[in-house]
Amino acid sequence: SVITLCSLERVKNLFETLSIAKCCPELSFWIIGEGSLLNDIKKTILRDQLENVILPGFFQEPREFLCAADIYLSSSYREGHPLSILEAMSVALPVVASNVVGNCQTIEHSSSGFYYKLGDVYEASSHLKYLANDSNLRVSFGMNAQLLQREKFSSKIMAERYNKLYKKIKI
Repeated sequence: SVITLCSLERVKNLFETLSIAKCCPELSFWIIGEGSLLNDIKKTILRDQLENVILPGFFQEPREFLCAADIYLSSSYREGHPLSILEAMSVALPVVASNVVGNCQTIEHSSSGFYYKLGDVYEASSHLKYLANDSNLRVSFGMNAQLLQREKFSSKIMAERYNKLYKKIKI
């Protein structure tokens, strides 16, 4: 299964996620979150008969969903520092993400996941199918993702980086 954790807002580009799901009817897509686009997303799911898309709502602690998933998907138009991708990496999920700032600085293409050109649902679908059909690759990418998250983005490391930055600023 493919999972996405996000606010259901325009910047997350969820209609692209739905288009990707339409190209991958053999995969189930879980979109965890809430937001202003919920009703529009539900209408699109009904209109396009996307029986493989599940909207369970918002969960304060979505770790169980992440642990049960196989692949994490982010189709965002832009990201700052994508915390949901880091959460997915922390539980050893490989990531397929739009090639935008934030995502590019977080995962390593062909090592912990794949980037796809924003708007190219066929490229994204191809990456998802490739990972879905190769459990060894999924596990390998997932382990690489987890290692990368722990080495570069753990809360301890991030706190140290922010502390150094604040000391440089000296407000």
